[in-house]
Amino acid sequence: MLRLVALLVGLLPGIACAAIATFTPEEWSRLQRASTESSKMKDVLAALERTPDGRVVVRHASGDRGARWAEALRDWLVARGLPSARIELKPADFESERLEVDVGAAARGR
Repeated sequence: MLRLVALLVGLLPGIACAAIATFTPEEWSRLQRASTESSKMKDVLAALERTPDGRVVVRHASGDRGARWAEALRDWLVARGLPSARIELKPADFESERLEVDVGAAARGR
């Protein structure tokens, strides 16, 4: 039993550090105008601090508008010190316009 607990605890850091946040166009617009980050973005930034080698996958609606929005989010993260090499932009087949920010996606095979 103790070995099983130790094994699970060893696996948890990769899982516990993951964060997925979804942003609507309205939320992103407010975030760009605000002087402080939203609670969702604070969670993303905290997960990035806990996973200094982790990657960020930004899933966006396909098309030019979705790609520009994802690029703006990437620029926002880079301006806050995240190396652009850690950020991957991926078009997705979303029914509604949104961005999904997934921290630690590579570790979970997403």
